[in-house]
Amino acid sequence: MKNKNLLIIILAIVIGLLMAIIFSTKSDFVLEDRVEETVADVRELLKLPTDSVHVVIRYVDKDITDSGVTTYAWVYGDPVNHQYVINITNRVTRYNVAEIVAHEMIHIKQYEEGTLKMSPDNPNVACFKGKSYNVLFVPYRFRPWEIEAFAISHLLEYKLKQ
Repeated sequence: MKNKNLLIIILAIVIGLLMAIIFSTKSDFVLEDRVEETVADVRELLKLPTDSVHVVIRYVDKDITDSGVTTYAWVYGDPVNHQYVINITNRVTRYNVAEIVAHEMIHIKQYEEGTLKMSPDNPNVACFKGKSYNVLFVPYRFRPWEIEAFAISHLLEYKLKQ
């Protein structure tokens, strides 16, 4: 019985050391490269033209909390001039990059189609498909443009993985 317990302890130590080695090994994954690839792939799937719609990626160290939800990324844009900035936080990883970038690219598509507009007079008011919403009174997960972006981003993520 003593030998069996000792063997289990030794085995647990060896497994722990192997896991530490495996998970501490630096991979060749570079987030910036994956983000750029995803932007290009999603742009193609959404049929956003490369010559007229300009997207810049900016990496930030801060989080934004909206209605109690911490966002991993957000987009600012100028639909008139077709220029957008996707801000990406350090919460974006290899495991969620496709979904998050696709989500923000969908917002760009919404801006480009004119289905999503921000009020020039009040930064808290958004107009989606002709209806105005004060974002201070509509929780993040209940905003119709977010619901649409989440739904479509899951489909895009699936297509990207095929």
